[in-house]
Amino acid sequence: MKKVTVLLCMFFISISLIEAQNFAKKGCFEVGGSIGFTSNTPVIGGDTKDATTTFSFSSFTGYFITDGFEIGFAPLNYSVTSPPEGDNTTQLTVLLAPAYNFDMKTNIYPFIEGLVGYTSISSGDVTLDGISYGVRGGIKIVLGKNALVNAGVQYMNYTYKPEDADERTGTNQLMINAGLAVYFDLGK
Repeated sequence: MKKVTVLLCMFFISISLIEAQNFAKKGCFEVGGSIGFTSNTPVIGGDTKDATTTFSFSSFTGYFITDGFEIGFAPLNYSVTSPPEGDNTTQLTVLLAPAYNFDMKTNIYPFIEGLVGYTSISSGDVTLDGISYGVRGGIKIVLGKNALVNAGVQYMNYTYKPEDADERTGTNQLMINAGLAVYFDLGK
């Protein structure tokens, strides 16, 4: 029984390795999304306040212009936060996301991704917007022929510039997220 189990494991690993050879190559197109859980802890005037948790949804599309290097676009990053007190806060962010995916010659691809874009946030009658930037790193795991599971850690710096403010108003955010994607080899 042990021999059969070992042989089956080796068979499935070898299939995964063969199928993974098309991912992260020039002409590959990736599309997917992720969900995230965020904890924001504001610091105002040197005092740390209560943390607020947020559930968010993000979409992603990417195209590999060379092996490993992907130009990504996150057209919808949407979150709603319901704080313990006050109005709900809604945030919409659109990001450009260039990334490098490291080919480890397996079905696991570590990646690093830069993020820069526009953010709009509204709470009650107040709406603010500004430029946001950050970085994300993690792994993508190829499953079968065209599926990906990804997990990562992301840091974002959101800046909202009220018209009458001289100093930065915004949020520093650390997020752990996971998602699913599919990829297609358009280079053939």
